[in-house]
Amino acid sequence: MTYTQRCLREMEPGIQFLLKYQIRDPESPDYGGYYSKDYGAVMQNCGSSAGGLMDVYFCPESKYYRDPEILRCADGLIRHLSNLLHEDGTMDYILCNFHTAPDTAFILLEIAKPALLIDARTGEE
Repeated sequence: MTYTQRCLREMEPGIQFLLKYQIRDPESPDYGGYYSKDYGAVMQNCGSSAGGLMDVYFCPESKYYRDPEILRCADGLIRHLSNLLHEDGTMDYILCNFHTAPDTAFILLEIAKPALLIDARTGEE
């Protein structure tokens, strides 16, 4: 088994989870996020999962290769995050670290490349 195949085998169950549990109702204040049973809340940092979605979208060995549903899911995660930003540009890390610049930076690093790839692929802003 190649390294890519091992990575995909580990990543694809998480992708299935995101596709199944993402909140798709555009009227919901949690649109684009997903519910975490471990925390009992919608994850506030869920946009960081968009990077894994881009990995499988662009990987020819993945069953999600060039699947438009992957782009929609990643876009929803990023939109969810952007809706949670405070006026000062920070966000909260679930259950603690409110208005936290370091956690915001970690999350933004995870979504910068996927956000650019989604815009480049879809032509949307």
